[in-house]
Amino acid sequence: MIKYYLLVVLATLLYSVQFVFTKMYQKREGDTSFVMMVFTAVVSTASLIYLTILNGFKIEIQLFSVIISVVVALSTQINRVFSVKLMARGSIALFSIFNMLGGMLVPFFYGVIALGDQMSVFKILAVVLIVVSIYFLIGKTGSGKAISVIIIVFGIITFFTNGFTGMLFSMHQKSGYVKVDEVSFNILCNASLLLSSLIAMGVMAVNKRVKAKTAATTYGNARENSAPIESPIANEKRKNGAFIYALISVLICVGYAAVHATADLIQTFCYNYLDVSVETTIITGGCLVFSTLSGMLFGEKPTLKIIISVALAAVGTVFIVL
Repeated sequence: MIKYYLLVVLATLLYSVQFVFTKMYQKREGDTSFVMMVFTAVVSTASLIYLTILNGFKIEIQLFSVIISVVVALSTQINRVFSVKLMARGSIALFSIFNMLGGMLVPFFYGVIALGDQMSVFKILAVVLIVVSIYFLIGKTGSGKAISVIIIVFGIITFFTNGFTGMLFSMHQKSGYVKVDEVSFNILCNASLLLSSLIAMGVMAVNKRVKAKTAATTYGNARENSAPIESPIANEKRKNGAFIYALISVLICVGYAAVHATADLIQTFCYNYLDVSVETTIITGGCLVFSTLSGMLFGEKPTLKIIISVALAAVGTVFIVL
């Protein structure tokens, strides 16, 4: 049993590292919905190649697994878009609180309600501590900016979508329906993510073109006489070369894919041997600490409230395991 706990710890470290790749990509490319769809498409493609090779080019297909993978893709797409928006307006530490606590609490209550997991005094105390830890976030982010309503909304969406994704992975592994193996399931999830990203990008491109034509018709003369304003990203591409700039962004996506796909695979595998509440709380507690430390790499200085919040959440995760 110890080896499964060690595997979960390894997955936790990998999940913590992925935050750094996300922040790097957001700083280079921005946080628009289209940019995030490009990010997801590249990450999914790299993950598909990696997992297919890892599985010896063998892919199993079962209807139940395909359905769950499609729902996972939708939840993940929403989570990634709003996660980057949350980090852009807040901090990695703030993002990790909403994202990781959602990833713990939603599967936890799913286990209690749907799977019949037992509640205890320690688990109730854990939930209370985690709620209090979120309270300490109200006021300032790790970047010194006041938390606005939009940041809270982004946080709530991130909270539930990440939790729902974890719940679906657990549901798939513990289901009695005929299903595929762990690697094939992750391949199906990434295939669904890639397909949904391409569809979304196509819709956004058409919508952008229609808006551009409408704007050209309405404001054509004014736009022709106005000087174009170069964005910081465009300026960076011009100085360093568009190809090199794009190549670095792709490599960041590949780095994210390597750590995220491996962590997902480990987490999916361990669901077969560990309770949902135990596995998700270990990952949550570790990511809260490691992601806060990774935020310092980008100059984010945790405030006293952030430190207290992370400490309370960490204690809460311990109580849930007891």
